[in-house]
Amino acid sequence: MKYGTEWASGVEPLINRVRRISQLSHRMPTSGHGVLPMLRSLGYIHDPTNCEFGIVYEFPPESKDPTVFSLYTAIKTKKSRADHPSLTQRFALASSLVRHALDLHSIQWLHKTVAGKTPQPYFIGFDLARFNNDTTFSVGPGAAEQVEEYHHPAYQRLLNVEGNPGSQLVTGPERYRQEFDYYSIGLVLLEIAVWKPLGDILKDLIKKRPGITPEKTRQELLLNYMGLVASYMGDKYAGAVRRCLSFYDDMSGNPRKDYQGYVRAGFRRVVVDELDSCIV
Repeated sequence: MKYGTEWASGVEPLINRVRRISQLSHRMPTSGHGVLPMLRSLGYIHDPTNCEFGIVYEFPPESKDPTVFSLYTAIKTKKSRADHPSLTQRFALASSLVRHALDLHSIQWLHKTVAGKTPQPYFIGFDLARFNNDTTFSVGPGAAEQVEEYHHPAYQRLLNVEGNPGSQLVTGPERYRQEFDYYSIGLVLLEIAVWKPLGDILKDLIKKRPGITPEKTRQELLLNYMGLVASYMGDKYAGAVRRCLSFYDDMSGNPRKDYQGYVRAGFRRVVVDELDSCIV
């Protein structure tokens, strides 16, 4: 976790955030789904000379293979249809992903960098994670994260307005929220379904429509890709992907006082429970 030199004289907010991230694995509920578990954190290290933090994880004793890989790597190296994971494996991976996201949100944390490029099979990559309230310190993603294409168009607009996302505080009415994590999850579910990296899917769209905006891209995925997803994974799975890509827009302007809990309950009902029902 890199931070800018401008924080060198006031690094305490960063230390508090990293400390809380390092304690997440001890707070997460036990969901009973072990396909995408969190590694147990042993604490954190701070290298002030290089302006960098690191989370120290315990390597799981039951694992014999220390290789850390990503969904992106798995898709790129398993191109033959015969090498693709089975439907059972893909449903299990998708179900575990959404359930762990729900667990994270239930303890009032946002992930902020859900992407097919983050390491698997463990739910990690909390470099930008923060507590879910309106005052918690946060920064936007820098170029090193390479996750912009997974961000909701509304959040991308905010980062463009703010200027350099790597050094600007993220504030304002469109501050990062649960629905933006759900959008990113929807794109990862899309990758799992069609077994194709998001970057390649977006390249195909750009070829057809040069200069397409992030919002038009979202609409294009909803309009023309959900049928393809259904053909691979079924209607329930495609419905869950559709809801993930639409959560922010469906919930915008909702005046409920219990808004956060209301959004999570909706995610549980139309995404988590639906994908759970697909596992046989």
